[in-house]
Amino acid sequence: MENKNLYQLPHSKYLNISVLSSIFSDRTNSYKFLFLLSIMQLLERSQFDQDLFRFKDILVGMLAIAWYPHSVFNLSFGSQDMIARELDTLRNELKIDKYLSGVSQNEQEKIREIISQCSLSSTTIDLLRYVPYRLIRPFFSDLLRGLKDQQVNQRISDLAEQEFENRKPLYKLTKDSIILHPLWIEYLKVNFSIVRAWAAWEFLQYMQGKNPSTPAIANKIFPPLT
Repeated sequence: MENKNLYQLPHSKYLNISVLSSIFSDRTNSYKFLFLLSIMQLLERSQFDQDLFRFKDILVGMLAIAWYPHSVFNLSFGSQDMIARELDTLRNELKIDKYLSGVSQNEQEKIREIISQCSLSSTTIDLLRYVPYRLIRPFFSDLLRGLKDQQVNQRISDLAEQEFENRKPLYKLTKDSIILHPLWIEYLKVNFSIVRAWAAWEFLQYMQGKNPSTPAIANKIFPPLT
């Protein structure tokens, strides 16, 4: 668990991989991990042929990914984490537990479908006020120094648009979606398994910190493939 280079990200001539490697360095909750993992799932499902993803779809993916560790193993996501609260609401109101008898991939897809049809709480949707911006903040860290916190989101959004072809952030933002940079789509397509393993590893480290007494936590974060 101490090997920080276990999933060293492949080099790129065109992209700042060191910045990507640092996007989880400042984390107080699960949102950044789940946000990136959800984007990668959506990208894979589109067969790397889509660049625009709606916040709502990303949020549904975040909840679906978090369902397994929270609802099957009751792992903590942190005392202030709104993801777990939303999952408890969904579990109580919709009885989604009935789809978890074998925890198969098909059942996970069913959970995603159910969540996508729900009206999510305003407190959960509220997390999207921050995480899409803060995830790509490292791409512009030198240009954000000295800004008041309430100014940061708009500045990041502006910079992502203005510097899209220069600094090449992972994505830029619209009112209700992100647009992935085409070079990052190509990078993720070529290196998908490595980047996903790295993101999953980082998420595991976070979850282990929140559940220090839980044994074999590596087997409790994601459902088995079969």
